[in-house]
Amino acid sequence: MAFFDELKERAADMAQVTGKKVEEVYGATRIKIQIADKQSAVRALYRELGEIVYENSKKDEADLAAVEDKIAEIDLALDAVEELKAQERQLKNTVLCPGCGKDVDSEANFCPECGYGMK
Repeated sequence: MAFFDELKERAADMAQVTGKKVEEVYGATRIKIQIADKQSAVRALYRELGEIVYENSKKDEADLAAVEDKIAEIDLALDAVEELKAQERQLKNTVLCPGCGKDVDSEANFCPECGYGMK
């Protein structure tokens, strides 16, 4: 009977580990989708800014307030992207390399991309 009890315990442990991994993958995928959506929104804001600048170039007096407002929107959206990327790094247990900007395992001593000393 002890064998089956131990087997049952191991199976329960494996199920728990698998559940955690599935949750991590789901969380990472959800964040990646949110990042892609925000980046798409940023591209749309850049297009809108271009249209404003183009329209302003045709006028005698430019509407700089509209340009500044659109730039503020872009800055907010870019900040949101960076926040999501930070969440993704935390979930994946990585850090940003100061040398090249790539994600590096938080336990790494050196960046595999550029060789920057991480510790």
